Amino acid sequence: MRIVKDTIERRNEILDAAETLFTTKGYNETTIIDILKAVGIAKGTFYYYFKSKEEVLDAILVRLIDGDREKMQVVAKNTSMNPIEKIYAMLMAQQPPPGGVKDRMNEIFHKPGNGAL
Repeated sequence: MRIVKDTIERRNEILDAAETLFTTKGYNETTIIDILKAVGIAKGTFYYYFKSKEEVLDAILVRLIDGDREKMQVVAKNTSMNPIEKIYAMLMAQQPPPGGVKDRMNEIFHKPGNGAL
């Protein structure tokens, strides 16, 4: 039975599954078929949202960067901090929590054999 979902929800579902696979199985070892199976979608659905595995990785990175930008905007709007405190707080806001998505993504980028990333 086909399950129809909102486009944003479906896109995030694909990104979430790919993120999990990339950080557990490895980027190079993860195939589009793996992502399809994890989400439970057909190839056509995947290609409706993304042209390639590389495009999925790009979207995951944009999502991480957008999250950091949102955190920094909150700091920038804080009127109780001086400029030096704001810079420090912005730098600290970008630090990934241990074991979090950003931390796990950083780990795969630095593994031997992932130079292409």
